Amino acid sequence: MTTVTYTDPRLVDDIRLSPVPRRGILQLAPGQGKDCYGRKISSDYKIKYEGRWHRVYIACFSNVSSVYIQQYKTDLYLDIDTEQKLRELR
Repeated sequence: MTTVTYTDPRLVDDIRLSPVPRRGILQLAPGQGKDCYGRKISSDYKIKYEGRWHRVYIACFSNVSSVYIQQYKTDLYLDIDTEQKLRELR
């Protein structure tokens, strides 16, 4: 059985935009397949969680996507409060 672990909003110190470097105009984001879906698509967000900056990744399949960070090789899915702060940042 797989368990899902979420971030603790009290441990999120900061959020910022940090564009993902791309090699060309038509190049896909790192982790993105030709069909625009993927398990580890890099986003333009970074989160300072427990004192360290982490890139926010997107897992997108069909019409469903989830956002997460990786901490010590563990996927931590963003809690609803942190997801809302990402939306407000744009």
